[in-house]
This record gives sequence, C-alpha cells and structure tokens, in this order.
Amino acid sequence: LLWLLPVLGNDRLVRETQGYWDELKTGLVFNVSLLKVAVLSILRTAGEQGLKTFLPLYLAETLHFSPALVGFGIAVMTFSGSWVQPFIGLLSDRIGRKPVLFVSLLLSAFVAWGLTVASGILLPILFISLIGSLHLSLRSIIFAFAMDVTPPEIGASTIGFVFSANQFFSVLVPVMTGYLADIYGLSIAFFMFAILTMLAALWVPLMSVSRADTALNKAQQA
Repeated sequence: LLWLLPVLGNDRLVRETQGYWDELKTGLVFNVSLLKVAVLSILRTAGEQGLKTFLPLYLAETLHFSPALVGFGIAVMTFSGSWVQPFIGLLSDRIGRKPVLFVSLLLSAFVAWGLTVASGILLPILFISLIGSLHLSLRSIIFAFAMDVTPPEIGASTIGFVFSANQFFSVLVPVMTGYLADIYGLSIAFFMFAILTMLAALWVPLMSVSRADTALNKAQQA
C-alpha cells in the first residue's frame, strides 16, 4: 500500500519506509521498556479474562443472584470501569503512570479476595463496582505507558503489539480457571485474579518510565 501513495515520491518513499523499519526495530523489537509494559499488560489481562468469564457463574450459582441481578452486576462493573477512566488518566498524567498502576492493581487484588467472602446483594455489588473502577480502568493507562516508552512514529504498531501480546498469552487463562473451578469451586477464579493482579502490581516498580531508560538507548549513547 505504501507504493500506491501518490503523495510520496520514490526516493522519499524509500527513505521514509527505511526510517519506519529502523524505528520499528529499535523502538519496538529491542525495546526492553516496552517488553516490560507488555508483561504487565499480559498479567492484568489474564486476570481480567478469568474474572469476566466466571463472575456471572459465581453470582448466579454461589450467591444465587437472579438473571436480572447478574446482568445488573456486570453492568455496574462495566460502567464503573468506564466513567472513572478520564479521572484516572488525569491522575496518571499528574503523578505518573507507575503510582496509579501500582496502587490500583494492589487494591483490586484485595477487593477480589473480599468478593469471595461477601454475601447478600449490596456488598458483592460494591466489590464488583470497585473492581471495575480499580482494574478495568487501567487498560488506557497501560497503553499510554507503552506510548511513553516508544517513538511517536510507531504509535499504532506499539498499541497493536501490546494488545496482541496480552490477548495471545491470556487466552488459556479461562480454560485453566475452569479446570480448577471444577475441582475447587468457582471462588478459585477470584483467587487467580488476585494472584495475577498482585504479580502485576509487584512488576510495576521494575518498569522503566521513559524511552531514555531502555537498555537499547543506553547502549546507543555509550
């Protein structure tokens, strides 16, 4: 498709195409900071996949929610993760990505554990709302983090890489969680969510905060 762009001359096209592949190689493939962001995204998404798969079953079979209440609970979680995103994005711009990610992931792990001991209707709904606010709202922050540590010329490629990585590596989590749930009960899904989320929180301090922190850039500057 690049060769069909009429606005570019052949010489300019070759130069810009070569420049893009150079940026892709140095900014994406060998970017240690981006790989760390991808690992964080994989851990977070893996927990989310298991949670979203088995939360409706847990509400219906363990807490005996009616179908209407199950739908309401899922809607509350989705809404909570949506409306808070502008505010958590603003907060991450002001104080940094890492503090927001660390605190949100850590708290959501404890909230998931609390959901396993909650009973009634109001308390589980409250915990579900907190999970949405603390956990589901973090995807945009992680994507912003990925953009922070890569050149702006490959922004779309960066998002595609991170998104594909977290979907590819988290695809087996619902299967594994379902197998364990058959043995230990549906509450195991929330323990797995809590473990994966806690691992993600502990991974955050290891992450670089800018392109200047990558091992590749340091090697180039030496």
